[in-house]
Amino acid sequence: MNDAQGHQETNRRQGRYVPWIVIVLMLVVMAFLLARETNLAAALLRVSVGSLAALFLIQCLFNAVTGLMLKELAHFFSVRLTPLEWYGLPAVTTMGNYMTPASGGLIARAVYLNQRHGLSYPRFLSLLSSGYLVNFLVISSLGLIVVFGWHIEDTRVLPLAFLFLSVSSFILFLLHRPIPLPAGE
Repeated sequence: MNDAQGHQETNRRQGRYVPWIVIVLMLVVMAFLLARETNLAAALLRVSVGSLAALFLIQCLFNAVTGLMLKELAHFFSVRLTPLEWYGLPAVTTMGNYMTPASGGLIARAVYLNQRHGLSYPRFLSLLSSGYLVNFLVISSLGLIVVFGWHIEDTRVLPLAFLFLSVSSFILFLLHRPIPLPAGE
């Protein structure tokens, strides 16, 4: 029994170093690519500190909005996320999607929510779909505002306006007539 516990403890200690190893490897690869592609490095060096700070702030705000949406939608499934979780999960998901094929970040989020909060994978898909529906509703509504606010005289945008109106109407219909979830899921 002690051997098994010692093995688990060793694995746990080694597991703590894996994220740091990945970060170091990513930094080494980035340094190698920037050293090899001098024109890319020169272009990056021309970006002002103010622009970088603004982009950083915008990304942090976007992450906060995405996290708050995740937090609120997770409440429907009786999952209570801590501030670190609702802010960190979208960041981890985004980074995972950048670094791995086939939306690896979403898979990591699903596994985390399943193991940490007991959220089943079908319910995770419902949570994910809910978030996408909210995003589509916001995007299509903003699209309608832009089309009707600034381009109403241009008839070439009417098919786009029809698309935005159709998507918004469909989502509002779904929200008005929710589909009940099975009790056992």
